[in-house]
Amino acid sequence: MLAAPCDAEARRRPFDVVDDRTADTMHIVFAAGGTAGHIEPALNTADALIRADPAIEITVLGGRRGLESTLVPARGYELIETDALPMPRRPGMAALRFPAHALRGVSQAAAHLRRVQASAVVGFGGYAAVPGYVAARRTRTPLLIHEANSTAGFANVLGARLTEHVATVHDGVLSGARHLALPIRRSIAELDRAAERSAARREWGLDPQAPVVLVFGGSQVRVTSTRWSLLRWMSCWHRAFTCCTP
Repeated sequence: MLAAPCDAEARRRPFDVVDDRTADTMHIVFAAGGTAGHIEPALNTADALIRADPAIEITVLGGRRGLESTLVPARGYELIETDALPMPRRPGMAALRFPAHALRGVSQAAAHLRRVQASAVVGFGGYAAVPGYVAARRTRTPLLIHEANSTAGFANVLGARLTEHVATVHDGVLSGARHLALPIRRSIAELDRAAERSAARREWGLDPQAPVVLVFGGSQVRVTSTRWSLLRWMSCWHRAFTCCTP
């Protein structure tokens, strides 16, 4: 059963997703896809679960078109593909075919949940997560939702309506959600930045004393956007330097 944490130990495990007395081996199914912003937190959580209990079984529900097709297998987890597609924004044949695709995706996800006797579905958003959310409701599998962004997408807005167990990084994003930080890789969480800074500058051939600006974007950011941001910053830096130099 699902229970809210009330002590220090429970706070380290934000939700108790299954009654240990009724399950020999937990099988957690993650639902996420599309971009790395949804997939990476799911995989980081999966890694943490395996460190806590190597006996836990994990699979990931996703689509066939997103980055999950490469990121999930690369991290050593099985990807269960469903017919998940983004909701069409304009009328047309794609919009007419969408309901059938959506229903087929839900059926595929539900079949997997029944096959592995899933202990819980943990969702991190993205269009590819929707079949898993609806399948969890259909099969009465406990559902947990985590929203990392300051504005929730359609998938997690829907998911939050299907369960009371919702967590967000930012306050006020989804009604009734509790605050929970963003799961990140252990290698990042334990990174000694001070110790690695000099080595990183040497590797990239950077001046040890010069300021360094990192320009980055989302998992599918356009190169032109990155270049434009860099050019704008260089222009502002040049004007500031010119104004402040005698």
